[in-house]
Amino acid sequence: MSFGFSIGDFITAIKLTNKIRKEFDGAPSQFKEISQEAKNLWIALGDVDSCSKRELSSQQADKLKEISKGCLEVLKTLETTLNKYTELQSECDGMRKKAKKMWKRLQWEPDDIRDLRCRMVLNVTLLNAFYAKLSNETSLATKDGVDRLNQLQDNQQRNKDRQKVLHWLTAIDYSPQQNDFFSQQEQGTGQWLLELTAFQEWLESGSTETLFALGIPGAGKTILTSIVVNELVRRYSNDDTIGIAYIYCDYLRTDEQKAIDLLASLLKQLARRQSSLPDSLKKMYNQHQSYQTRPSFNEISTALQSVSILYSTVFIMIDALDQCQASGGCRSKLLKAIFDLQDKSKAKVFATSRNIPEITEKFRRRESLEIEIRASDMDVRKYLDGNMFWLPDFIGHNPELQREIKTRITQSAQGMFLLAPLHLRSLKGVSSLAGVQATLADLPTGSDVDIYNRVYKDAMNFSMLLRLSPMSDFDKDRLPQIEDVLSVCAGLVTVDKESGFIRLVHYTTQQYFEKSQKSWFPHAKPKIAQVCVGYLSFNIFGSGKCLTDVEFEERLQSYPLFDYAARNWGHHVRDISIEEVGETLSWAAESGYEEIVKRLLEIPIEKNWRDQRGRTPLSWAAYNGHDTIVKLLLQKDVDPDPKDNYGQTPLSSAAYQGYEEVVERLLATRLVNPNIKYLTGETPLWWAAYNGHEGVVRQLLAFDSIKPDSMNIENRTPLWAAGSSGNKDILLLLLEKGVNPDPRDECDQSALSVAAEHGHETIVRILLDNFAVDPDFSDEDGKTPLYYASAFGHYNIVEALLDDSRVNRESKDRWGRTPVWPAVANGHVEIINLLLKKGINLDAKDEDGRTLLWWAAAHGQCAVVELFLQQGIDPGTVDDFGFTPLSFAAGKGHEDVVELLLAHNQVSQDSQDKWGGTPLFWATVNGHESVVELLCRKEIQADRAHELDLAPLVKAAIEGNDEDVVVNSLLSKDAVDLLLLVTSQRDRSTLDALLLKYPQWQYAASSLLDL
Repeated sequence: MSFGFSIGDFITAIKLTNKIRKEFDGAPSQFKEISQEAKNLWIALGDVDSCSKRELSSQQADKLKEISKGCLEVLKTLETTLNKYTELQSECDGMRKKAKKMWKRLQWEPDDIRDLRCRMVLNVTLLNAFYAKLSNETSLATKDGVDRLNQLQDNQQRNKDRQKVLHWLTAIDYSPQQNDFFSQQEQGTGQWLLELTAFQEWLESGSTETLFALGIPGAGKTILTSIVVNELVRRYSNDDTIGIAYIYCDYLRTDEQKAIDLLASLLKQLARRQSSLPDSLKKMYNQHQSYQTRPSFNEISTALQSVSILYSTVFIMIDALDQCQASGGCRSKLLKAIFDLQDKSKAKVFATSRNIPEITEKFRRRESLEIEIRASDMDVRKYLDGNMFWLPDFIGHNPELQREIKTRITQSAQGMFLLAPLHLRSLKGVSSLAGVQATLADLPTGSDVDIYNRVYKDAMNFSMLLRLSPMSDFDKDRLPQIEDVLSVCAGLVTVDKESGFIRLVHYTTQQYFEKSQKSWFPHAKPKIAQVCVGYLSFNIFGSGKCLTDVEFEERLQSYPLFDYAARNWGHHVRDISIEEVGETLSWAAESGYEEIVKRLLEIPIEKNWRDQRGRTPLSWAAYNGHDTIVKLLLQKDVDPDPKDNYGQTPLSSAAYQGYEEVVERLLATRLVNPNIKYLTGETPLWWAAYNGHEGVVRQLLAFDSIKPDSMNIENRTPLWAAGSSGNKDILLLLLEKGVNPDPRDECDQSALSVAAEHGHETIVRILLDNFAVDPDFSDEDGKTPLYYASAFGHYNIVEALLDDSRVNRESKDRWGRTPVWPAVANGHVEIINLLLKKGINLDAKDEDGRTLLWWAAAHGQCAVVELFLQQGIDPGTVDDFGFTPLSFAAGKGHEDVVELLLAHNQVSQDSQDKWGGTPLFWATVNGHESVVELLCRKEIQADRAHELDLAPLVKAAIEGNDEDVVVNSLLSKDAVDLLLLVTSQRDRSTLDALLLKYPQWQYAASSLLDL
């Protein structure tokens, strides 16, 4: 219940009602009416309890308190009255006594409880009324909740439809970049721009439409743009009449930053801020969605104008116009659409760019307000103050040195904010004061280009510590931490915190590397080729092509390099060395990429290149059944029969897998050895026979030099392998070839035995029909085919072997056990009956003197024990160690067998083995509680001591489980008194151990010791 107040009286009333209701059991008939009223009150209380699953109002809570108090008073009075008509009596139950409430044989006095009945009826009526009112209010609340739910669902659907249209317009979202760039702002930097008179005029004045910010590379224009966006959002986030949209141009995203894409993003941002989707956008969506077409640039531009006029003012921020592609008129089209928007709406534009005449002139013709962006010395110092933790500890303990570092870096930056982190990181690896001073003295000065070249060169000298290592699979555990990558790259890269992608820190870095590629990366293309090929060889791509567009999109999303690698690996591979191309060829042959193999074979290449396993491209192609690639490689005169580190050849691999076309092609060369052996001695024919590849077996048997009886290191032939795996047709092929029909392995197990063991009936019958096969030959353990078939329950095979006159049904293994013994152990009753019909010796014993019944009891085979008892086998026989079937079954915990044996007169319940142990002792020692309980119900001596240990009861008490079920079972025997047993022996160490577990027995033990 969730009533929201203390309901102790109510809960007490429910419990008391239930208690009184139960106490009417066995009451005289005159109590029937009051009993029914108690039941009605219990039901009414339960209805109210189950009804409310919500908080009650204060008025409802007060009412329920009042009713529950009345219920509790009448129930207590009823309980007192009923006690007049009952009394407690004691009943003796062995050593224990228990109390039982009995009804007095008194004359019934109706006046005693007439008043109680009336009061109970009144309380039931009040509870039912409260329940009805509460249920009605709950129903009304439920209806209100359903209405709200329906409204919520409608809103969710409208929002879903809204998001669908916006996503259709463009999937590009610049908010991750905004969040990332703004997070890079050092606290307090950029404030100068917001306080600038020109910025305030652009923000507040109705006449100033455009603020154009020019800046040198690395001055911090992008971070300042994010500061402007954040300031506008902070100011106008609660004003629905103000529209805000922004884009960040990026030289790496030209494919998705065409003029129409950028304009569509602005439209999406402004439309998204409206409470409902603008009609112009709905109309455009409906028009194109029906025909699966896309809107034109002019349509997007017109829709943008229509949405913009819905706001009193629109702010548009465009960062890095210089990085917006000029080709195809992209940048010009974008600016014209923005200027047209300003002419038709109250749109204010903030744009940044390098000083490029083509861009600058367009803004100046619009009489835009123009400002210059340079990193102020104050901002550079604030950045340095917040990032000195990058430097070694000895710098952190030297304030004077820190001041010098800040001064020198600020002077060297010359308004280029980007240089501050690069200069700071250049000090990270310096370990001495002299080193710091030398680095500071060597900070570059001069033109922008010279400074950047010098800084990037220093960073590259440091970052060359990073090296690539080959990977055979996409192992996420081998991915370095982002922080380590950033550290090693010495400021040359940064990470997009929203997407997790690593990118060059600035487009000037890209320009630098484009100019200096031959100097820094003379082997760039071979390295990239290796990465592409290695990426495509990851196991995740082994499933081949994606079957659906959704699956393909998921692959591109999860593995960003896949698209580039798949498209461009061939362009890079031309510059790879011959040795490296061999590795690529091996991968392509293994994966079945025919076109790649063809192209690689057209260039100088090591065609027989071997990997760490010693496998060549041909080996891998054969192993995976790529016949066309095998053909291509053989046409290029590769070695057709190379052995890998395990002795496996292409022919072995193809035979193992059952690739008939590959086997035929390799055999046709007449240059392969068909009898080549694997490391463990298996030939291609052996593997084909074992794996059931009949076609390959036929091909190999037809080869002139084949050796069909060749053995592996365990002396197993192809026929033995076929018998083991049950390949009938292959077995017949081998027999037709004239192989030995009765081969034995190193353990002397024959092909017939292994077929019988695995239940291959057809194989067994074929071999039995061959008179060269000995059906009764025993292996090194003395086990015959009949023994194995009996052990594994193969009835038909047992029957077939018994029908052969050459088979001895009484043959013994090395332990003196005949074929019936394993059937007994495993409970194969049908096979036992079959052997009984053949007249087996029921009184046989093994080398330990154990009978068949003893064996069945030891393995818990109750049905078999019962069968043998019916056959008259003595259940009381003992083995050479004095164990009876009962003692072994008890020790193993076979309760059903123990119960069956105890019912037999010939079974001794207290028989002792040669060490003095009894069935009870072994059941106790091994903790078989149910067996102990079963034995304790019989007249046995539970306190009989074992020669090497304590009596069962003492051992169980000391070592038993927490529930002490075994102890309780033993204590139920009249002949046992645990403390008396221990104290009478004056075994102080045992007593101490016992009292440690049962300290409550301390007083009783002391009393007994004093006797």
